[in-house]
Amino acid sequence: MKRMLLLVSAVTTPLLVGGCSGADTPAAKATTGKPNVEGSASPSAFAGRQLATNDLVVTVPAGWKKVDPTTDSSDVVAQAYGTKEGPAADLSKELLKMLKGKGAVWAIDPTSASGAFATHLTGACDSGGMMGSSLEALRRTAQALHKGAQIADITVSGKPALRIAYTETATLTGRTSETIEVRVPVSDDKYCYVNLNAKPGRLAGVADPIIKSFALR
Repeated sequence: MKRMLLLVSAVTTPLLVGGCSGADTPAAKATTGKPNVEGSASPSAFAGRQLATNDLVVTVPAGWKKVDPTTDSSDVVAQAYGTKEGPAADLSKELLKMLKGKGAVWAIDPTSASGAFATHLTGACDSGGMMGSSLEALRRTAQALHKGAQIADITVSGKPALRIAYTETATLTGRTSETIEVRVPVSDDKYCYVNLNAKPGRLAGVADPIIKSFALR
């Protein structure tokens, strides 16, 4: 069960790169604005590309690409989201389709691509399931799944939220990556999140502006 949850977490995290369709939709347009602080009404922390769902909005740097790993079969996208080959490829594809059905957005930093792996982001909302979606339930889940994770209390749109950071090596792929994720409860059975994943050390200076732009709609 834990291995399954780790895989779900890994798939929920990613974003892809080169060969991706960078075409913008009205929900992913460039935007500018004054720097904001966590929890402020404005979702724009810097000039960049805004990604939005019915539930959340987040801004990524202008050079990032909006991608869809459920349809993009380019090598770097497939590598990042685990849909290329291997024992978990089919499961990864199904999980990504489920996230897409819930309105997930994905983006990737093409300039960070190295060894078919690039810094990427996933933004979506989901159910906490049997564990629940309260702040403390999300904290317990993170502690159970990611031993040694650094968990800090922050706010998103004025609501209590968690910033979860950890570095792990995936059992199925053998790839070591760094993850920073923000989870914010929005109801008893729903939370929204932004998940950043990269090679260790690649999120320094990148994660904070993106996290500060994360807001609920």
